[in-house]
Amino acid sequence: MTRFRASAPASRRFPSRCSTSSSCGAGRSTASARASTSWPSSPISTSSCWSTRRPELLMRILLLLCNTAAFLALWCAGCATDAPEPYLPEDVGQTVEGPGLVSRGAHLYMKYCQPCHGAEGKGDGPAADVLDTPPRDLTAGQFKFRSTPMGSSPTAGDLYRVIALGVPGTEMPAWGDRLGEQEMWSIAAYVQTLEPGFGDEATRPKPEAVIDIPAPPELGADAVASGQKLFGQFGCTSCHGEDGRGGGPSAADLEDYTGRPIAPPDFSTGVYKSGPRPRDLYRTIATGVSGVPMPGYAGALKPDQIWQVVAYIRSLRQERGVFDYLLATDPGRL
Repeated sequence: MTRFRASAPASRRFPSRCSTSSSCGAGRSTASARASTSWPSSPISTSSCWSTRRPELLMRILLLLCNTAAFLALWCAGCATDAPEPYLPEDVGQTVEGPGLVSRGAHLYMKYCQPCHGAEGKGDGPAADVLDTPPRDLTAGQFKFRSTPMGSSPTAGDLYRVIALGVPGTEMPAWGDRLGEQEMWSIAAYVQTLEPGFGDEATRPKPEAVIDIPAPPELGADAVASGQKLFGQFGCTSCHGEDGRGGGPSAADLEDYTGRPIAPPDFSTGVYKSGPRPRDLYRTIATGVSGVPMPGYAGALKPDQIWQVVAYIRSLRQERGVFDYLLATDPGRL
């Protein structure tokens, strides 16, 4: 539809084809159309051409809005569901060998990881200041998600798993669907060279120390009830709260190893930073989380009891609507 200037002569106010076209339903002569037509009050013409096209335009806008809403709903739902699993090593040694593995990993690290983690792995990359979650300092030896005891360095398999799955709820993406297995092994091998503890015999991960994750027992309603009791009995509620939403009495005073205030996760979201699978939760409960006040319970709980706590935590998940994600004030806890 053409927009007209106020200085346009009367003969140019409306194109003659709109006045005489049968599709407009006018059926009038050009002269009679000009005589009976007044100057529109807005730049959009209110002629019958607009009347016939308006429903189609409104329908297109409605379909666009519906498609956008559907996309957002599916995307947000995917944030709290189990994603397709890439290849993930579970039982690997402390090293990964191969010709040129570290040098290739250094090249890939500078391409994909350096913008956040920095050229030297200190978490000071050019994008670090704009991220809600500070990037991990890979030289500090404080790797959160490990299959090794507290105070030990992670295995190459632990690093590979974090690279492949990312860290849900943070800006650390999952590279499992973007990089090949050899590329992720290369990055893992290079990251090990950044961590001084890996070269220290006292903290170097030993294959025999890697936690064994047994197959889960039946995790029904009884397991959930038992897990809830253990959750309170072993002090989990002091940080995570009675409802598992991270509002426990100690939550406001929590800090990481750098002194930065941190918040416990909200289990009702169904988003777990250690990974989407039940075994990822089991591993974190058993080994603890380095650099934060989350201890490991492998020596305090039996394997079946850890699985019961896993069952209870996963039972706390609540469905979230699209507006819960769009209006969240703390997206890192969603």
